[in-house]
Amino acid sequence: MKKETVFYGPDHEFQVFDCLVPDRISGPLPVVICIHGGGWHAGTRVDMEPYGRLLVGAGFAAILTDYRLSGAHSHPAQIEDMETVLAWIGREGVARGLDRTRVSVTGASAGGHLAALLGLRATRHPNAPCKVRCMIPVCGVHDFTRFLVDNPGMVHCVQPLLGGLPEECPDRAKDASPFFQVHPKAPPCLCMHGTADDVVPLNQSEILVAAIRRVGVEADLVKVEGCGHTANHPNTQPLEPLGSWPVFWAFLQKHNR
Repeated sequence: MKKETVFYGPDHEFQVFDCLVPDRISGPLPVVICIHGGGWHAGTRVDMEPYGRLLVGAGFAAILTDYRLSGAHSHPAQIEDMETVLAWIGREGVARGLDRTRVSVTGASAGGHLAALLGLRATRHPNAPCKVRCMIPVCGVHDFTRFLVDNPGMVHCVQPLLGGLPEECPDRAKDASPFFQVHPKAPPCLCMHGTADDVVPLNQSEILVAAIRRVGVEADLVKVEGCGHTANHPNTQPLEPLGSWPVFWAFLQKHNR
């Protein structure tokens, strides 16, 4: 496996990603952007290395990316960073053997939220720098107008991200919520969520899947019984994405032919 570290903005601490590719490249590689969690205020791209290694082993390129955190930057800084990464793939990817017409996005927790938001925003515009084929949000927040009602203990994460409570900035809360960004050209979506998640309630994935289905787009939800809030499937070694690698892989394969 080869790794290239790329600085995509002036903040070299946070605006940076690792591009992982197989040692041997035969033809343009489909790409998966992997976005870490951490409540929007913590975490690092290293957290997504288990995803990256599996993807590269299956013949994909993996972009493990950091982004500006909410302690110093509120929305939309995080999603703007992800859109800059997408633009880099469109501009620079061909020279590195990446296929900008076959891009998928995934992430866990805060990264699951950003993966869904990126997928929905990128497919809204016909002149997007890349074609996002599908998205796999893992235990993500998708509606900030409801989230704190179900888990008020997460106000310490939501308030810095939005720059206020959702009721204080309703337009920003909706702009940051994938649920409110769903449209008929949305990419196919596979959500993964533990039924015992006490950080991000299961209904956050349920409402996103239902909204995407209502506009006629493929969407499904894998419920992992008894599992809490985690990026990784329980009792797997090496670590697999929540919902299991075979399910994850089958969805990617289906939409990246």
